[in-house]
Amino acid sequence: RVYTIGDSYGYNIAELTASAALGAQLPDRKGRSARNAIDNKMNQIALKGDSQYKLYGMTNHPNVGLTVLSGENWVLPATTAETVKSDLNAMYNAVLLQSNGVHTPNRMVLPLSLHTAASDKYLANNQGKSALQAFKDDHPQVEVVQSVEFETASSSGGKLAMCGEFNEENAELEVPMPFKQLNGQERNLEIVVPCYARTAGAIFHYPLAFTKAEF
Repeated sequence: RVYTIGDSYGYNIAELTASAALGAQLPDRKGRSARNAIDNKMNQIALKGDSQYKLYGMTNHPNVGLTVLSGENWVLPATTAETVKSDLNAMYNAVLLQSNGVHTPNRMVLPLSLHTAASDKYLANNQGKSALQAFKDDHPQVEVVQSVEFETASSSGGKLAMCGEFNEENAELEVPMPFKQLNGQERNLEIVVPCYARTAGAIFHYPLAFTKAEF
C-alpha cells in the first residue's frame, strides 16, 4: 500500500504585484513550511504508521516481537541499576537468540525518561558506573539513543523501547516518491503550488533483527 501525502502553498496577487514592483524574490518561507509539514507526517508514519490507510510504523509493525522484561518501572527510586542493566541486556540478547546469532544489535532506542533513569542509577561496587554506561562498555557497538516519541509509543500508549540491527537491508521507510513540487496553478487571485510525497510505511525485511519492550 502506498499513501500520498499532499499539501500546498501559494502567493496572492498582492504579494506577486509587490514582488514584481520591487524586483524582489518571493519569500521561500511558505515553501519551507509546506516541506516541513510533509516531512513531519512522513516521520509520524515511520514511527506509528497510519491505521486509516493500513500502513505500519517501526513501533507497531506486527512482525516485530515483544521481549518481556522485569516489569519494574525504571523511573521509580526503588528500581535498582542492576535491574535496569538486566533489562537492557535482555533486549540485546533477545535479538541474538531469536536470530540464532545472525543479527547483532547496533542501536537501542529508549524513551527520554528511561534513558535518563538508566544514566542516573549507579551500580553497586562497579567503579561508580551507571547502568547505561556499564551496558555501553559491555556492548560498545550499540548506539543508545533517546526519543521523546517513544514515551507514548506502546500499544497501550505507554513507554516503548526498541533494540535491533538497524540498517537498510533489515528495515527501511519505503518512500517511492520523495517531496516534490508541481508547477504553480492559478486559483482565483492566487498562485498555488501543490506539493506531495508518497510512502508505504515501515518495511521490515528481517524482523528477527529487532525486538521491542513495553513499560
